[in-house]
Amino acid sequence: MRTLTRVALGAALTLAVLGYGTAAFADGAVVIHDNVQDETIVIDFTNPCTGQTDQLTLVQSGNSHTTLRPHETMSAHDNFHGTFTFRDGTRGKFGAVNTIAGGVNGVEPSIIRARGTTPTGEPVQTDFHFHFTQNGNGEIVVEFAKGC
Repeated sequence: MRTLTRVALGAALTLAVLGYGTAAFADGAVVIHDNVQDETIVIDFTNPCTGQTDQLTLVQSGNSHTTLRPHETMSAHDNFHGTFTFRDGTRGKFGAVNTIAGGVNGVEPSIIRARGTTPTGEPVQTDFHFHFTQNGNGEIVVEFAKGC
């Protein structure tokens, strides 16, 4: 279950939808800001480490900031926190930080930390770190510093 929790939180928080508010700057950059409060996200998933299926419910609050530049580069940062619940009743709290930068070359490090308990009271804790890079040839490397 601990591995399932780690991967589920990592996937869910990384895929959370970003921003709606926008602004424009003199260089043509578009800036998107989003603040959410108690947003509920339900995710059905398969754990790539174990093959198990489950459902994760997140209730999250936080903010994101994305800048899209006219010369095909961008940067983004988001910071979310909240609660998680799995179908079996495992629940707890999480915090997540994600940054993205690049254009033709891209980089995305993410850190997710969560603590909770199973229905039987067993503690569950995860510290999920991953780093995604893409070079100008389209080659992608994903490294899990911590995770499954």
